[in-house]
Amino acid sequence: MLFPLAGSAQPTLFKLQVGDSLYDQGSYSQALQVYEGIYFQDQGYTPAMLLRMAFLNERRQSYPEALFYLNSYFIKTGDRSVFEKISSLADSYTLEGYNTGDRAYFLSLLYTYTPWITGSLLVLIAFLMIVMGYRFFRRKEKPRLLPWVLLACSVLYMVLINTHFFQTGIIRTDYTLLMKGPSAASEVVEVLDKGHQLTLIEKEDVWWKVKWSGDRTGYIREGQLLELVEKEKP
Repeated sequence: MLFPLAGSAQPTLFKLQVGDSLYDQGSYSQALQVYEGIYFQDQGYTPAMLLRMAFLNERRQSYPEALFYLNSYFIKTGDRSVFEKISSLADSYTLEGYNTGDRAYFLSLLYTYTPWITGSLLVLIAFLMIVMGYRFFRRKEKPRLLPWVLLACSVLYMVLINTHFFQTGIIRTDYTLLMKGPSAASEVVEVLDKGHQLTLIEKEDVWWKVKWSGDRTGYIREGQLLELVEKEKP
């Protein structure tokens, strides 16, 4: 299945078939160009395509791009083996900013299944409200525990829809300047190599305010980042 798509699906499916054919023939550079057009221009993908793009970039030692597509795949599937591959690749290049522990994996899964979890919570909240209304108006009972359960479910729902687990970016070029302010004339805080992952805080014109190495913050031009920013989930 190819998803999500902007525009007509049929031309994009044809492009995907062309890309897969080139990949099977060993024409890797051409296949990658076709896949990139599908991903960035048509805004479509398949999980298998993302894995192939990661492999092709790792093959030519473009590890920031490889990590970007592996992360994109993991966000959409929650595949533990890909999570471990990301950790291994980040370790091999001594890259910072990648959360690789069990807690990070749990939070990643929580994000992946947020639509199903929030949907289930909404159904549960509606059910609890019906039960409370029935007990109060029909049986004249004062609910004791149910309001607290309802409150807990409501709070959890609000936390889930307002939490950003994957607001991160991967540095795509060496000698990337981390600036003190959103301006080329601002003071240089640090020079960073490609592949490190940063937390994206907010965007100002062509600059991203980022958090790097603990609580340090600075600004990086958007063109120097591969952005893993939430676009499909609340």
